[in-house]
Amino acid sequence: MFAPAILPPATPRAPCCSTRKWALPSCSHPTPILTGAFILSARRDWIWYILVGAIAHFITHWPQWSLTWVVLADVANIARALTAALLLHWASGGPPRLESVRALGLFVLGAVMIAPAVGATLGAADVMLHGGATTFWVPWRRLVHVERAAPA
Repeated sequence: MFAPAILPPATPRAPCCSTRKWALPSCSHPTPILTGAFILSARRDWIWYILVGAIAHFITHWPQWSLTWVVLADVANIARALTAALLLHWASGGPPRLESVRALGLFVLGAVMIAPAVGATLGAADVMLHGGATTFWVPWRRLVHVERAAPA
């Protein structure tokens, strides 16, 4: 599912969200793990997963990145995970089950296309807000591909 899982262990990789002009600390957040936790747990428990993930993200990225950069990157990650989980629950009428072509199509639409676009939109806004890019669409395209775990 993730690019690192299909790359040979000896393959060197550059940081997944960096270019010469900007970098985003959002890639190290375990968004797929958070999405899985949302899918498998009761909604009343989601706040705990959000808090633990946000604290872990903050501890690992601040003070290397500014406080607003880290917080907005985390908002983008959480929004992506929430979007994926909510769309999958809505489309399946409960926990998602990939038992049909329709269910697989809804999974691809929600978790692979819409949720990464939401995360990339917020992440690109973070980049623009902090002066990391001159246009919104350059970081957005980069992030939407990273969010889908495509090779960078």
